[in-house]
Amino acid sequence: ETTDDAIAAVTLLRKTPKVDPARVFLVGHSLGAYLAPRIAAQVPGQLAGIAMLEAPSTPLVQLILIQEQYLASLQGSPSPQVEQQLASLNAKVALAESPSLSPSTTASELPLNTPASYWLDLRTYHALTVGANLTIPMFFSQGGRDYQVPPSELQPWETALAGHSNATFKTYPAMDHLLLDGGGPATPAEYSVPGHVDAQLVADVAAWVHR
Repeated sequence: ETTDDAIAAVTLLRKTPKVDPARVFLVGHSLGAYLAPRIAAQVPGQLAGIAMLEAPSTPLVQLILIQEQYLASLQGSPSPQVEQQLASLNAKVALAESPSLSPSTTASELPLNTPASYWLDLRTYHALTVGANLTIPMFFSQGGRDYQVPPSELQPWETALAGHSNATFKTYPAMDHLLLDGGGPATPAEYSVPGHVDAQLVADVAAWVHR
């Protein structure tokens, strides 16, 4: 759902009057950031760079489990109901990663009630490897208060791209997954509070594009 639409947008922009086809950049957030290398690899020579905001390095199916474990930890001692939900999710993640997964596996048995074809497709995608094979400039942001894509997700990217002089990494200690600043442990409740994207992030992305 992400890749095809982004490629169509790149194609359209490069044909749009007053748009320099050599200066089209892709900015992806979360899942969009995870798939940005895949998108760039499918349009070689058409992107001037990719900005990856809160980019997971862990496969999505495992990241879902990490997120749910964090939310459970906010309760201190999880209730029996939460423990049961975690056990159910563990079983679904195990099935999504199992060699026995097939297109006929029902979505209700899998994480997020998502069809097996989705997990089978992502299984063949290795974001770090694809990213390491790109030669275009890359920008990474990481919020210090992001529980959906935790700060530990940035290090594998830094390692994979250690030989890339055109890879830029920026961290924002107060920023959460929605690119908003706050304080204390991040919770889903803060997502309902209106705010503005971290001003420094906006300035950094703009400076990176102009550079």
